[in-house]
Amino acid sequence: WVAYPLCSEYMGKQSRTDEWAYDPKIPQEYQPALYKGWPERGYDRGHQIPSGSRNKNYTTNAQTFYYSNMTAQVSSFNQNLWAKCEGMVRGYSSTCDTLYVVTGPVLATSSSPGISYIRDNLGNDVALPKAYFKVLLKYNISSSSYSSIGYYFENKPYDRSEPIQSDLYTVAEIEKFTGLTFFPNLPAEIADKVKNQYEPSKWGL
Repeated sequence: WVAYPLCSEYMGKQSRTDEWAYDPKIPQEYQPALYKGWPERGYDRGHQIPSGSRNKNYTTNAQTFYYSNMTAQVSSFNQNLWAKCEGMVRGYSSTCDTLYVVTGPVLATSSSPGISYIRDNLGNDVALPKAYFKVLLKYNISSSSYSSIGYYFENKPYDRSEPIQSDLYTVAEIEKFTGLTFFPNLPAEIADKVKNQYEPSKWGL
């Protein structure tokens, strides 16, 4: 999974660098070899932090193409519904001082607890996501207020390209799905209330 802040400081006019490479801060043995993409057809090198969310300059955009940022994402999902969701998230960032985002894959679920695998370019097994989550936390300085929401999608083809209200969950629900704790630095006295918010209209749905 990846966690990152999103605001105007990180976005600009830099085009995609397509600088596919190993992450220099992580040993290569822990990263998938993806210089040619996934050998199995129908899967993309799906970004967790999108290229479009780090296009202020060449260096920051190139970092989004590290193999450590890639998962095996169903191509039609990655290029349509997921891409649309990523664009909406960038739009949300313009409505607050800072938007905090956590995105990642779900490798096993209660209904499908076993982990599936796909091969990388060296023939190594890499966990194949069954679903993806994206949790969001807005902060507005003027009102000292927070708002949150979560998205959850299965890693499969969809017959639509737009997110709908049923894709939305509370952050607390996605914590239960994933076993992760999000936004641990939220003040304890408000964390439970913020993580249980469910107001789709605030997020355009």
